[in-house]
Amino acid sequence: MRLHMRYPGGCYKAVTFSFDDGVQQDMRFLELLKKYDMKGTFNLNSGRFITRDHTYPEGTVWRAMVDEDVVPTYSDPHAGVACHTVSHPTLTRCTEAEMAYQMLEDRRRLERLFGRLITGLAIPNGPYDDTVVRVAKACGITYMRTVRPTHDFQFPQELCPFDPTCSYNDPALEEIIPRFLAAPCQKEPYLLYIWGHTYSFEELGHWDKIEGILRSLAHQEGVWYATDAEIFDYASKFEMLEWSDDGHAVYNPTDTPLYMGNGGPNRWSKRPETVRCVAPGETLYY
Repeated sequence: MRLHMRYPGGCYKAVTFSFDDGVQQDMRFLELLKKYDMKGTFNLNSGRFITRDHTYPEGTVWRAMVDEDVVPTYSDPHAGVACHTVSHPTLTRCTEAEMAYQMLEDRRRLERLFGRLITGLAIPNGPYDDTVVRVAKACGITYMRTVRPTHDFQFPQELCPFDPTCSYNDPALEEIIPRFLAAPCQKEPYLLYIWGHTYSFEELGHWDKIEGILRSLAHQEGVWYATDAEIFDYASKFEMLEWSDDGHAVYNPTDTPLYMGNGGPNRWSKRPETVRCVAPGETLYY
C-alpha cells in the first residue's frame, strides 16, 4: 500500500502567499503575515531597487524597495524570496540570451544578497511559452509560478510551470476559502496558493481586504503555513523516498523527517487517517 504525502506534523493542507515586484508595501504586508503567523514569498526584481535618496512624484503608488531595506525585510522568517527577473520584461518578447540573463543574473544577485540558493521564479507579466520553460529549467529554476488561476487547491503535478489558486482580488476567493477549509482529508494534499501585488492594497484601498483573508485562514488545525521554497523543497524530498516492491516499507534518504498518510476515511473504510513519519536515514515498515 503506497502512502501519500503529508506536510510537516501530518498536516494535509497548506496555505501560502506570493507577491511580486519587491515594492515598499511589502513591509506593511509582512507585518500582517507576522500578526497572523503566516508566510509568504516575495518575488524580487533585483535591478529595480532604489537608493535611500530616490524620490517619486507625489501620489506614486508603485515604489520599489530601498536597497538597504531589502535584506533586513525579506530575511524575516515569515518571508521567502524568489526571482522575478532583473528588470521585469515580458519573457516571450526576449531572445533566449536575454531570457537567460534576466533569470540567471536575478538568481545570482539574490543568492549573493541572501546567502542561500534561490530556485523559484514568478513569471513577470504572465506570458510564457515552451522556450521560457526550457530556458528557466536550464537556469536552475525548479518551480515557476504563472498568473493563470485554477480556482482549486489540488497540489500541482508539475512545478515548472505551475498555476496558482487565484489572486487575492479574485471574486472566486470568497467561495474558495470556505471550500478549502471544509475539504476532507483525501489521498493527495491540498495547497491554497494566493498571489498578487502589495501595491494594489494601497492603490485599491485593499488593506482591510487582505487582512480579512489572512484572518479567515489563520490558526487552522491541520494547515501548514509555509513559503514556496519550504513547500516545494519538502515535496521534492518526498519524491526521493525509496519504496519496497511490496509497498510495505519506505526508506528516507533525505535530511528531513517526512510524513505520510493513508488517505483517511473513504467508501471502503470509515477509520480516520493514520499518519506516519519516517526519520532521516531510517526505514519505516507498515
